[in-house]
Amino acid sequence: MDPVVIFVAALAGIAILVGLITALTGKPVIPNTISRFPRYVPATQRDQRLIGLVEIFIGLSLGLQALNDVGFRPAVLIAAVVCFALSVVSFLLIRRRDTKTGEIVPGWHFYGRHRPG
Repeated sequence: MDPVVIFVAALAGIAILVGLITALTGKPVIPNTISRFPRYVPATQRDQRLIGLVEIFIGLSLGLQALNDVGFRPAVLIAAVVCFALSVVSFLLIRRRDTKTGEIVPGWHFYGRHRPG
C-alpha cells in the first residue's frame, strides 16, 4: 500500500478522534495557552461542538478519499464529497465571539464582514 494513503488514513483517524472528543465534551482539544490567542472564538459550547462535528466530517472525507485511492469506487467518492460539503455547511453555522469587544458574529456573516485589509 502507498505510504501517502497510510498517512492520509492516519490523519483521518486523528481528525475523527479529535472531533469526537470536541463534540462530546464541548471543549477545545487545543491547550488554553494556544487557544487564547485568536481574536474570534466559538461563541458558546454549542458552537464548540459544531467544530467537533466539522472535524469528524473532515476526517470521514479524508478516510473515504484514502479508501478510494486503493481502488476507485464512484460511490465512495460521492460520499467523500458529501462529507466535505457537510463540513463546510457546519463550519458556516458556527457563531464567533470577538474576544476584544464581546460581539457575537453569526457564521454566515463572519466571512463577509471581517475581510482582512
